[in-house]
Formats: sequence, structure tokens, C-alpha cells
Amino acid sequence: MDNRYYKFLKLNECGSFSEAAKQLKKSQPAITIAIASLEHSLGKKLIIRKKGKVELTPAGKIVLSASEKINNQVNIMNSNLQKLNNNPVICIGLIDSIASLLYSAKT
Repeated sequence: MDNRYYKFLKLNECGSFSEAAKQLKKSQPAITIAIASLEHSLGKKLIIRKKGKVELTPAGKIVLSASEKINNQVNIMNSNLQKLNNNPVICIGLIDSIASLLYSAKT
């Protein structure tokens, strides 16, 4: 799953950038950059900032619904793959700004 969608899910769950960053063990600017990147790639404003809290736009509600389904399916897939091989799933993290450069270089 694109990590930006997971960060978007966590932002919605937490209601603020700082709390989402705290729970994800990331910096607040990293969450801000991820959400801005997601908005840019989708061409839609997803959130409205209101005094330390966020509110979803209509587009944000659509993305949230899809993100929940995607996240659920990715978790099922990873679980099934793990059972198939009896090997642990290894995740490699990348900073969003660098990851987007790597993705762009391949296209």
C-alpha cells in the first residue's frame, strides 16, 4: 500500500498531524509532506485544517473509504503470503520525498 494512504488513514483517525506523527513515530513535517504529495497526485484537496484538527473534504471522504478497503486488502494479502511461504514479510521504509523520486525515475 502506498504509505501516503496509510498516513492519510492515521491522520483521519487521530484528527491532527501532530498526533498522527506521534503514533506513526514520524515527524509532523513528514506527515504534512505525505498528505500534500497525496493531494497533489490526486489533484484534489483532501483535508481542511481547523485549529489543530483536520476535517475531510468531500474528496477526502472518497479517498478515506477507498484507503480503508485498500489497507484491509493489503493486510489480507500480506497475511496470506506469509502463510504460503512461512516467511516473515519484510518492509523497507523510504522517506516520501525520496520515494516519489524513485517512482518517477522508473516511469
